[in-house]
Amino acid sequence: MKSDRLMMWRFAAAPKTLKSLHRKSGTPDWLVFVPRSLSGADLDDAILHKGTPGQVARYETPDGDIVYMGTARTADRPSAMAATHSRRK
Repeated sequence: MKSDRLMMWRFAAAPKTLKSLHRKSGTPDWLVFVPRSLSGADLDDAILHKGTPGQVARYETPDGDIVYMGTARTADRPSAMAATHSRRK
């Protein structure tokens, strides 16, 4: 994938080429694409959350781009509030 910016999708809406990198059980909630020019150890530290193992996976494409996929923690998932949310006018 050619891009010069970080891109994020809900997993279901992500490009198939990126979703195909997923090899673990279950379905992630989100996917982030980071071009090689923007990747780095500091970004890995921020996204991988060392304190929450297994919730975020990191993949590298043949071009050296990075793809992160993860699930929201139960406490972070929208609850009944999502159903009552109304758009601002």
